[in-house]
Amino acid sequence: MGNYETNKGRCYELALSSILRFDHPGDEEAVLVHGYPHLYRPGKPDDGCKYGHAWIEYMDGYIAKVYDPVTEETFQRDRYYSAGRIDERECHVYTREEAARHFVESRDDEIDVPPDHEPMSPGPWHTPPDDAIFGP
Repeated sequence: MGNYETNKGRCYELALSSILRFDHPGDEEAVLVHGYPHLYRPGKPDDGCKYGHAWIEYMDGYIAKVYDPVTEETFQRDRYYSAGRIDERECHVYTREEAARHFVESRDDEIDVPPDHEPMSPGPWHTPPDDAIFGP
């Protein structure tokens, strides 16, 4: 699981950095995704909660893949979405150019983001679902 302890709570920063530096698997068609997987933590109070997360998606031949910057692992997209019970309708997809523009323009936006996400942050750049949580 790579540097999970160092990376947890930094998914937006790491995913943005990865897409802007071409520092990820895949090709130039890779996209940055902000979405809401569900936690799987049996017996914990946050088990089943949706949480804000960011990752990279790209094509590997004919197979859609996800690179998760927190775990530093690559997954088949359909399995990643299934395991995290990710609702694709709640995902926000950004090309490299869109991500760079949103990052630079985020200081001027009036988007209602969680208090720990300061303006000019790497995300999220949209209003999250009411039932989403953030943090490590």
